[in-house]
Amino acid sequence: MPNDPSRTLEIRAFEGLAVCLAAPLLVLALTHCGGRANDWHTASGGESVGGESSTARVDEWLRLLSQTLDASGFRAAAAEFVEAHTRWFASACHESQLRGEDNLLDYHPLSNLFVIVDAHMSDQQLALIALAAVVTECPLSLVSAPTSPAHRLALALGASALEEHDGSTDPALCAALSATTAERVRCRAPLSAPALSIARERGLHVFSDAPTVGRYELLHTLREQSVSVSYHRYGNLGLRGLGASDTT
Repeated sequence: MPNDPSRTLEIRAFEGLAVCLAAPLLVLALTHCGGRANDWHTASGGESVGGESSTARVDEWLRLLSQTLDASGFRAAAAEFVEAHTRWFASACHESQLRGEDNLLDYHPLSNLFVIVDAHMSDQQLALIALAAVVTECPLSLVSAPTSPAHRLALALGASALEEHDGSTDPALCAALSATTAERVRCRAPLSAPALSIARERGLHVFSDAPTVGRYELLHTLREQSVSVSYHRYGNLGLRGLGASDTT
């Protein structure tokens, strides 16, 4: 009965429990809407979040690249990067599908990636590294050795040229590593012992393998965040346990 005080208290208690259970999920849904959809997190905007904005950035970057290189060969790689970013990284992924708990993987671009354009790095490799960073919106700090085959492209992308001292750029590289605010280092040639020692002291992850096309390359420009939300209460799934017919 509407005027029954005990019934009113029961309703209020149930409403309070429902809010406690649903609030974390609503926050996550609002902060991660867009990109890839899953069973509880429906994409809102979809391509406008994970696809169209990435495509616009890539098209602009390819236009700039065409001033230095033939950019036509990178369009297929760009499309694969955008597809992988939209599928896996543009929004939180819930792959475990564990009932009663959401285990989300969320990805954010690094604050900075330090790229060493060394004598082993080609134009194509530098272009792929930069393209992956464009898709994920990861800022790059580039330094380039004059002996690098990609030196001209690196300068066009805003790299600082490493000065030679007695025929070696290692002192300049060590100084740049000591001053960088980047989180990771991307290069092709193995670092010298002094440069590697500085990177280790500063906690910089150094990756020197050749770039690839696909989601693995994008991971070098992203930081992973794991979020776990337990929405059950002693086995009670609350509103999440209701079927579609019960909620309509």
